[in-house]
Amino acid sequence: MFEAAPDVLIVGAGPVGLFTALTLARQGVRVQIADSAFWTCAHSYALALHPRTLGLLKQAGVEPEIKRKSLLLNRIAFYDGSTRKAEIPLDEPLAVSRQDALESILEDALNHIGVRVQWRSEVSALWPENGQVRAKIDSFERESRGYAIAHEEWVVANCKELEVPWVIGADGYDSSVRRAIDAEFVQTGAPQYYAVFEFESDEPRCDELRVALGEDTTDALWPLPNGHWRWSFELPYYKAARQLAGPGYFLTSRLRDHDPKPFEIPVLEESTFRTLLALRAPWFKGDIRSITWRTVVRFEQRQASQYGAGRMWLAGDSAHLTGPVGVQSMNVGMQEGHDLAGIIAGGGNALKLQAYNDRWTGVWRQLHGLDKGVHPSMHANAWISDHVARILPCLPGYGNELVEVANHLAVTA
Repeated sequence: MFEAAPDVLIVGAGPVGLFTALTLARQGVRVQIADSAFWTCAHSYALALHPRTLGLLKQAGVEPEIKRKSLLLNRIAFYDGSTRKAEIPLDEPLAVSRQDALESILEDALNHIGVRVQWRSEVSALWPENGQVRAKIDSFERESRGYAIAHEEWVVANCKELEVPWVIGADGYDSSVRRAIDAEFVQTGAPQYYAVFEFESDEPRCDELRVALGEDTTDALWPLPNGHWRWSFELPYYKAARQLAGPGYFLTSRLRDHDPKPFEIPVLEESTFRTLLALRAPWFKGDIRSITWRTVVRFEQRQASQYGAGRMWLAGDSAHLTGPVGVQSMNVGMQEGHDLAGIIAGGGNALKLQAYNDRWTGVWRQLHGLDKGVHPSMHANAWISDHVARILPCLPGYGNELVEVANHLAVTA
């Protein structure tokens, strides 16, 4: 049960929700976080923090711990078949840190100042009332059931209603907050499936993200902390044997609990992994010693028709989704959470909230390629000119920051 109604109820305890809560709490705002999951993710897809995001985490006091557990990347390299075609030096590094490690650091920082995530707590209804927001929250517990064969199920153990001045939805694709404000989730591009393999290898350590562009595929190789690697292979003609729960959700499971036999999915067999490597990245010569995690992920490109209404507002995946290589949705979502926290802590001025809506809608129109298209300059080589529309979503940042990174390839955004 919640001890008292907070100033802000945050729905969703992923990186965006946790960071937004930390930003609010550090400004003296009473905050409560509810998440229907049992605990933080054991595995997750998002893994890289942009330089601008690291700046926000520095303000929040957690950057040193994150960098200590991260691998810093200083370049992005692009390949076409066996040929290295281009590279971009980064003025400030990307920090490769698994989402679950980031979440644990943020949750620890919140615990330190007395804010604890209410796991297994689903916000099942939201509606405006008396100039505030009425929230219904169901809490779950394990219960033993069965007579001849005993088993355990998660059941609703408690239902509570409270009034709060503000609600922030950081609750992802199936956002209850987005539904409460009656916002559409408009599709801006075709869905993408990726086969993801994490593995140990004797490949020499590097400090760069490597992106391989095929005729109709964009694949990425990430070096990870502790001597591991991750390959993400796009599957352009893949049809899932069963429907995923939503974009960004794993075919094998959400992995907050366990990963049930992913090798039973043919595309995740080791033989398929080796075939994909030989066909799409013949330059990768490392030996595959052991595969430590594998899954299929679906990504969509979507944008909410509005970021909020009244006293309910969105940040992160509840407001937008995009492809995986640039890790844009999480990073930009944390920027949104920082902005929204500042507006609410300052009193929630209606004009500032409208400006928040307009600013981030514009950013995502750029990132989705709906506004301000990209084009090569007269100095770009032919390969860059031919692939510019596919290169831009792989780059970190947005707005002027994205333009500066793209300028290394003589590309203008």
